[in-house]
Amino acid sequence: MKSIKFLSGFIIACVLILLVTIPTAKPQDKHPIVIAISPWIGYGPLYVAKDMRFFDDVDVKIKIIKEQDKRIAQLMGRYAQIIACPAGAMVRNSRKEIEFKAFLVIDESRGGDGLVAMRGITNIRDLAGRKVSMVLNSPSEFWFDMLLERRDLEDLKEEIMFVNVEGLKALSAARAGDVDAVIGREPFLSSAEREFGGNIIASSSETPGLVVDVLFSQKETIERRRGDFEKVVRGVYRAVNWMERNPHAAKRIIKKYLGENYRVASDFDNTFSAVAFYNRGMNMGYFGTEDDPGDFEDTLDEIIDYWRDKDELSWKPDPEDFMDFSLVPTNE
Repeated sequence: MKSIKFLSGFIIACVLILLVTIPTAKPQDKHPIVIAISPWIGYGPLYVAKDMRFFDDVDVKIKIIKEQDKRIAQLMGRYAQIIACPAGAMVRNSRKEIEFKAFLVIDESRGGDGLVAMRGITNIRDLAGRKVSMVLNSPSEFWFDMLLERRDLEDLKEEIMFVNVEGLKALSAARAGDVDAVIGREPFLSSAEREFGGNIIASSSETPGLVVDVLFSQKETIERRRGDFEKVVRGVYRAVNWMERNPHAAKRIIKKYLGENYRVASDFDNTFSAVAFYNRGMNMGYFGTEDDPGDFEDTLDEIIDYWRDKDELSWKPDPEDFMDFSLVPTNE
């Protein structure tokens, strides 16, 4: 009997020693935060934060997926916890029951989107009767329509013949003389300007606060992983501040991931300078608070009206349906 008691006590002691000495697995070690993005320089703070370990102990994995619909599918299938994309794309792909929530603005296009016209076209009114490449039902079309509205030129769109291509296909169309202008994003604007002697006759620098990229997720995921999401926000803020102090080092980090998407060094630099990265103060001002929302509410209102007019929304959301105010105040 004594030997049995001794053996039982010895086993219990061994178990206790094991429990003390074996490191406890953190929840994020088993469940990383996957962020699905496109190869856009505006998402550079995510690369910087990962390389500089600004995300603390959260295992953040960055997955580049060029197709927007596939990025959304990753979120819906729980293969990704966060999506980075234009605010307009978030709204257009939303449904009431899935509760998309933007919790951070990562960048704003301040010249990163625009219109390059070929030689001889110097005014946007000159596009009447001409062919222009632009992806329909896209953030580029939203920006162009808002630009026309602000210039009181809405009727001009009916006089333009649009060719539904972008990127390299748009450049090929311009090279073949099949289009007279290109509407899209950098670096293709710089490429068109350089290769064909075109002129950027309009850009998102004229529409401040309109073309923003957000980090968003589903409401349930934010609530369930709040601690990890706070660390993601904190990591982005740290990265943006570090990038302001170390722009050359920041470019080197981002080029490691995106360099192959920029055939000419100047295209990378032009795109980098055409983007405003949002720090904590900018997010606080743009989001505002639940009681006193900032300009983001007005931007979302414009986006919602735009997609509803195009019958692209199956429900009637308010801007607040897409805004999570709780994570923006996260301290660095």
